[in-house]
Amino acid sequence: MINDRSDFHPHYSCTQEINEFYWFTAIRGLAIGLVGIFLPIYVFLYFNRSVEMAAIFYLVQFLGAGLLAPIMAKLVSRGGIKRTLMWSNPILGIYVLFLILAKYWGITAIILAIAFKIIYLTSFWIAHDIYFSKFSENGKRGKEMGNVNIISLIVNSMAPFAGGFGIVWFGFAPVFVVSVILLTVSSFPLFYSPEVREVFSLNWKGVYKKAFNRRNLRNTIIFMFRGMELGAGLLLLPIFVYIVIENLETIGWITSLSLFLLVGVSYYVGKENDHWGSKKVMSITSILHGISWVGIVFIKTPLHYFFYRTLLGLAGLANGISYGSLLYKRAYETGSGVDEYVTMYTVAHSLGRAMFFLLVAIGFYLGFQSFLFYFALAGVGAFATRFLK
Repeated sequence: MINDRSDFHPHYSCTQEINEFYWFTAIRGLAIGLVGIFLPIYVFLYFNRSVEMAAIFYLVQFLGAGLLAPIMAKLVSRGGIKRTLMWSNPILGIYVLFLILAKYWGITAIILAIAFKIIYLTSFWIAHDIYFSKFSENGKRGKEMGNVNIISLIVNSMAPFAGGFGIVWFGFAPVFVVSVILLTVSSFPLFYSPEVREVFSLNWKGVYKKAFNRRNLRNTIIFMFRGMELGAGLLLLPIFVYIVIENLETIGWITSLSLFLLVGVSYYVGKENDHWGSKKVMSITSILHGISWVGIVFIKTPLHYFFYRTLLGLAGLANGISYGSLLYKRAYETGSGVDEYVTMYTVAHSLGRAMFFLLVAIGFYLGFQSFLFYFALAGVGAFATRFLK
């Protein structure tokens, strides 16, 4: 690792860097929370309520991310991790702006939106995961992940309510613009400490060869299953909830309330994760998470949504903290290979999402529109994390 600070002190740096990361996460979380659950609904409505077209829209994004992640990893290593984090959020803001413009520019805006989203996906998440792998403290990684989740949950518990209310009264565009402004501002906390760089040594072919070789194949397949589960949460869950409830304001405040209830759980799970170990915690939470996905199809009323959204959130949060802690620990243990490990599972996660969206697009096009099947598939993806080496 090459660090621009000549008098680098690991403990001081890690404390400062992780505190900056908390502020960065808070502001970014507010921006994402305003539009997070509503963006897929917006895309669904833009394509005249076509699930298959919405799935294709996201399929292209994550297929592109899976193919281009090794190339972007090279650019991240040259530009610096913090600089990448700083400019990738405005890139996401541009993606949101092009979605607004799609109403006027049509397919041109959609293509540009996809292009900027691919850049964001391959730059932000690689830089984000390298950053957290390096600066989270070994032995306290679960607690620090819990802290990150607490910060996100606190701001996110307010944001969906505000977003749903704003969309109902003012429309999608003004709320999206506020989100874009916050995404830009979220980069400011990272200005206050020196840049950190990683030297990425693999080429495009080398990343895929490493991901799918005999030694890593099992984990790569599990990463892809995890990606499929994340794909269901990104697209199908918001669409299904909207079809059932069809009131954005109601969806917003219920989502906010359910997220607020997860704050205390996040701290507890993070702490216990460090005490018991990620594998032990994940062996239990992966089962609960998988089962909770199937329960989503029983949503019929706003009260049902609150109950199942909270249940899914609890299980998903617990499983996500243990899964993430294990990934960041493995990345940290590789030493100078942290960027290669992060890029490898970024590729696998992206391809897993792309596969899920392909299945949804083909299935809905052929008339197989059972949400139960796709949510059960997401449940399998959640359950598969327990087999991670």
